[in-house]
Amino acid sequence: MKNEQKIYLLSIARKSIADNLGIKWEFYRVANDPLRVDPPKSDFNENKGSFVTLTIEGDLRGCMGQLSPTEPVYVTVRDNAISAAIHDPRFSALTIEEFYKTNVEISILSKPIQLKYKDSNELLEKLEYGKHGVIIKSGSYSATFLPQVWDEISSKKEFLTHLCMKARLFPDEWRNGKLDVYLYTVEHFDERELELEI
Repeated sequence: MKNEQKIYLLSIARKSIADNLGIKWEFYRVANDPLRVDPPKSDFNENKGSFVTLTIEGDLRGCMGQLSPTEPVYVTVRDNAISAAIHDPRFSALTIEEFYKTNVEISILSKPIQLKYKDSNELLEKLEYGKHGVIIKSGSYSATFLPQVWDEISSKKEFLTHLCMKARLFPDEWRNGKLDVYLYTVEHFDERELELEI
């Protein structure tokens, strides 16, 4: 994805949060000049899963996403940004003061592909450390970790254990070989790496 496309999606996320907080915000700035980026809408018509992650000084402040969206990616980015800022049940709603301290990150997901495996050993073998995002499903329970979560986890076993706990399953549920497992990759980018001024 080109930088202008990344900046466009980040600006959608940032503005949607601002609008919901009653903040007048229009554009990023570079050297105090407004940065207006408007690539063709056709660049964003594909239905792709996305997540919006908010952090303050490296600490998580909200994260929401959609794995199987029914609308174009720019719409899901807008909706996920609002959800991450206002509706993440782990946090209170973002405040106006926090708005100016928050870093916005977007993850665009590839289409999840089901992983075929015979047992837990083969599951561990096929799972690529640091590369794959993982979705697990068991009956009505499911959860996902983005590939970025690998940065905080030391092993494949630990990754799967925490993912099972997130899905409200037994921590070692992945060992029984009965979970439905889907893998995906992401392209992620944030305001800080693109040196965007709010």
